[in-house]
Amino acid sequence: MPPSILTATLDAIESERVDLSFDRSFDLVDRLLVEFGEADLAERLHVAIPIERPWEVVADLFGILTWSTRDNGSALMRATDDWLRAGDDVRKIQIALNMDHYPFFDRSEMETVLATVASRHPEVAAKCGELIESRRKSSE
Repeated sequence: MPPSILTATLDAIESERVDLSFDRSFDLVDRLLVEFGEADLAERLHVAIPIERPWEVVADLFGILTWSTRDNGSALMRATDDWLRAGDDVRKIQIALNMDHYPFFDRSEMETVLATVASRHPEVAAKCGELIESRRKSSE
């Protein structure tokens, strides 16, 4: 039996993330979207992906999905912003912080939420600080 499209996609991302090529991964993500659909995608993928998969691979998947969905990742980004607002699941937080875009449309909201996340979860405090500083510099 061939691996599921989700397994095949995660395997491709994991192997291609070494050189950041992601050529095969983008094709597989397109197939994944056909099978999974886009409704409530972030939550459904979070449940479907085994916890043993590194969060970095999942963050890469979500990053690719932002380029591949019909709404250019808007729904996915809203969902991951909600994960940061909730601030109660470190794995979700790590994924949301590492998707190759700034969380939150509004910089002020991002800074407020990430400051709270950083104080509650010291293991992601450095990444929160990096994002805040980077966005401030990009706004100058």
